[in-house]
Amino acid sequence: MEENIELCYFRLEKDKYINVHDAKEKIVGKDFNFSSKYKIKYINKNLEIEENKNYIPNFYNINTNNISNITAVIGKNGSGKTTLLDMITKILCVGPFREYNFIIAFIKNNEIYVYAKEGLINKKIEHDFKLITFENQNIKESICKDITKNTSVVFFSNIVNLRNKQINSSIMKNNFFNISIEEDINKTYIEPEIELNRKYVNQKFVDQRFVDNRVNREIKNKMTERNIKFLLQNNSILKVENISLYFKCYQKLGVFTSSLDKLRYYRKNNPVKKSGNYIDKLNYSVTKKEKEIYEEIEREILDSHSNKRRTVLYIAYFILIDKFFEELYNKINNNDIINLINNEIKKKVKRSRAIEMIYQVIAVIKNIEIDKIKTIYQRSIDSEDSITDIVNEFKKFLQEICKKYERTLNNLRVIIDNHQIMVDTFRPYGKGKIQSRKVLHQIMPIISVPNEEIKTLYKILNSDNNFIEMFNLEFKGLSSGQQALLNMYSSFYDVLDKIEDKKNVLVLMDEPELYFHPEWQRKYIYFIVEFFNTYYKNKNVQIIFTSNSPYVLSDLNNSSVIMMEKEEENKTFAGNIMNLLIDNYFMEDTIGKFAEEKIKGIVNRVKNKEVNSDDFKIIDQIGEDVIRKNIEEMIKRYDKNTTTKK
Repeated sequence: MEENIELCYFRLEKDKYINVHDAKEKIVGKDFNFSSKYKIKYINKNLEIEENKNYIPNFYNINTNNISNITAVIGKNGSGKTTLLDMITKILCVGPFREYNFIIAFIKNNEIYVYAKEGLINKKIEHDFKLITFENQNIKESICKDITKNTSVVFFSNIVNLRNKQINSSIMKNNFFNISIEEDINKTYIEPEIELNRKYVNQKFVDQRFVDNRVNREIKNKMTERNIKFLLQNNSILKVENISLYFKCYQKLGVFTSSLDKLRYYRKNNPVKKSGNYIDKLNYSVTKKEKEIYEEIEREILDSHSNKRRTVLYIAYFILIDKFFEELYNKINNNDIINLINNEIKKKVKRSRAIEMIYQVIAVIKNIEIDKIKTIYQRSIDSEDSITDIVNEFKKFLQEICKKYERTLNNLRVIIDNHQIMVDTFRPYGKGKIQSRKVLHQIMPIISVPNEEIKTLYKILNSDNNFIEMFNLEFKGLSSGQQALLNMYSSFYDVLDKIEDKKNVLVLMDEPELYFHPEWQRKYIYFIVEFFNTYYKNKNVQIIFTSNSPYVLSDLNNSSVIMMEKEEENKTFAGNIMNLLIDNYFMEDTIGKFAEEKIKGIVNRVKNKEVNSDDFKIIDQIGEDVIRKNIEEMIKRYDKNTTTKK
C-alpha cells in the first residue's frame, strides 16, 4: 500500500558558512511548521512536539480528501520567504548540503521521521520520533531520499528572476519539476548566432523575422499548447470565447506597419558576403524562380479577393513558402549547394498554380541526387568518410524539411477550409485598388477558432511545431488575471503526466496570486483547492506557498500561517481582511504613503496656523472618517486657542 508523506517541520541552524550577507541568514534559528497536526519547537538540542488539539482532518478539501494541508509563508519583501522554499527544494531533491546544519521532519503513518545533521539533536534523550542523523557527505543525493522516494516536488512561480538559477530542470531525475515561466526561459534560450553559423547543416533554425525576441515566442508557444490542452479538459472554469490566430509577420490590429519587411520577398537584401563556399551574412537573396512563385501566389490572392477564405489560405501559403526558403538556405549556409538547388528548381518547376508550384519545389529538393552533393563537398573535404557523413546528414535534412512543410501546408488547409472556423480579412488602408506587389501590406488575415473546434487546433499544434511558429494565438474573453490563472492551471495539469507514478506531491509556489485582482486573491485558496481536488484526486497533495496578499489569509486556519517576522499565532480563518492586513503584513498605516505625507503636511500647517484653502479641499476628500474628523477637530482646537490668546 502506498503511504502518504507530509513535510511537517524545517529548521536551519547558524554555522560558519552562513554570514550576514547570506540570504539564508534570514531563516536561521526559526521553527517552520508545515503541518496542522503538530507544533514542533527546537529547544535544548531536542524537538518538543505538541499535538494541535484543534486539528481538523481534511480541512482543505471540497470534493475529495486528497489535500493534506495548505501552508502560507507571510513576510515583507526580503524576509527570506523564497530562500526558505529554495532550501527545502535543494534538501529534498538535490543533495545533503553538507555545509549546512539543518533539521527536517516528515509525517508517515502518523509517525514523525526526523533527519538532522549530526550533533544537532541529543541522541541520549528518548525521543517520540524516529531520528536519522547524517554527517558531511560528498554524494549528490538527498539525505531523506528513502522517505521521499514516492514524492514529487513541483515548483511554480509567476516571478521572473534571471539571476536565480538554483532551481532548474537538471534535477528532474530526483523528482523535481519546475513549471515556472523562469524555467521556460532558462531551458529555451540558446544564442541564435551559435545555431546559425555551423558549416554544414544546422540542427535548429531560428527565424528571427517573425518575431524579434525568440525567447518570448518559444515560451508563448509552449504556454499556448498547455492552455489549449487544459481547456480541452475543462472550459467551465474559464470561459474562452474563441482563440484568434494572427500571423507573426504582421503587427497587431491598430499598429499595422512595415513588419512584413521581415519576409524574404519584401525586405531589402543587403549584399551577401562570401567566405569560401560559405555565407557570412545569412541573408540569401530571393532567386528568380522563387520570385516567380511569390508573384503567382500574389495573383491568386488578387483573383480570390471576393472569397475571404481563399484569400487567407493563399496569404498563408505566401508566408509559408517564404519561411521554407529562409530556413532552407540558412541551414545549408553553403553557396554552391544553394546554387545547385536553385538550378534544379529552375529546370524542373513548371509555371502553374501557386500551390502546385510549391509542391513541385518540395519534390525537387527531396529528390536532389546525392552524387551532385558529393561533388561539391569533394572540393573542400579530403576524407571520403567525412563526405559520406555530411551527405547523409544533408540528405536526411532535405527529407525532413520537405516533410515538415508538406505537413504544415495540409494543416493550413484543414484550419482555413473548416467552415466552423471564422476567417476574415482586414483592410487597414481603405477600399482602394490592391496593388499586386504590396498585396500583403494591404490585407491583414484573421482566423478565429471557436470552442467546439479547439480540439482540432490542439491536434495540429501538438503535431506541428512549424504551424504554431507562424502564429500568435490569443484567447478572447479572458482578462490578464484570468489568463494568469489559466497559465497556472495548465502548467500543473501538464506536469501530471510526468508524476503519474508518484503518490505524494509537494507543491511549492512563490507568490502565485501575483497579477490577480484583489477579488480573485480573496478566492485564490478556493481556486487551488478546487483544482487539486479535481485533477490530483488520486494524489496526496501538500501545498506550501509564499504570499504578500492579505486576501488569502482569511481562508487559512491559524496553524497554517507562518509569519516570518513574528512568533505569535493570529486568528486568521474568516478574519476581516483589513484587520489581517494590519496584523499580519506589518503595515505601518492603512492609507497610501503619498496620502500619509499630504496629511502630515496639513497637520503641521494646522499647528503653525498656516492652513490654506487647498488644505480644506484635501480634508474634504479624505475617505477615512476618523482621520478627517480628527483633523477638523484639531483645526477648531487650534483656532480656539488662538482666539483665547488674543
